[in-house]
This record gives sequence, C-alpha cells and structure tokens, in this order.
Amino acid sequence: MPSSLRSSRPAPSPYDKDKSRRASLRERYSDVYVQYMETLSKLASERNKLEKIVRDYDRMSSGSITDSEGDVMTPDELAELAAKHKLKHQELDNIRREFEVLDCGTGGSSE
Repeated sequence: MPSSLRSSRPAPSPYDKDKSRRASLRERYSDVYVQYMETLSKLASERNKLEKIVRDYDRMSSGSITDSEGDVMTPDELAELAAKHKLKHQELDNIRREFEVLDCGTGGSSE
C-alpha cells in the first residue's frame, strides 16, 4: 500500500476502539452464556433425577436404582459438570467487569 494512502486515513479514535471492544465482548458474552445455560440445564436435570430417586426410595422393593430413572451421572461426572458451570459463571462475571471498565473510561455511556 502506498504511503500516501496510509497517511490519508485518520487513526481510529478511542471511541471506535471501545465500540469495537464492546461488540467483541457482547459476542463473547453471548457464546459463553449459551454454554452456561447448557450446563445449568444439565445440572437441573440431574438434580431432578436424584430428587426423584430419593423420593421413590422407600417405595422401591429392593431399595436399588432402576433403569426407569434414566442414566444418572456418576459423582465424578457431576463434579466435572458443576466445575464447568462454575467456570462459565466466572467467565460471564469477568466479561461484565470488562464492560464496567469500558463504561468508566467513556463516562458511563454504552454506545
């Protein structure tokens, strides 16, 4: 690119950089939020299965878990899912804090 074309373009303003950063953060937040909700849904489903097992325990003749409850996660699988959910929650909090920093740097305006 000739130097005359390069120098004729104005440098991006801090506002443009912030606007671009906000768009990037919004996109990242949306992606992480979907993952967060997926883990939350799986945790809620497992909780419902386990609560049903506990409620029905006295009614079961053998006292064992039947196949009618569906596949229940192992404690290790459940701990891994809970850790993943916690990580997604922390990522969302970090993104929110980045938005707050941007808002403080621009006088609190948000596009």
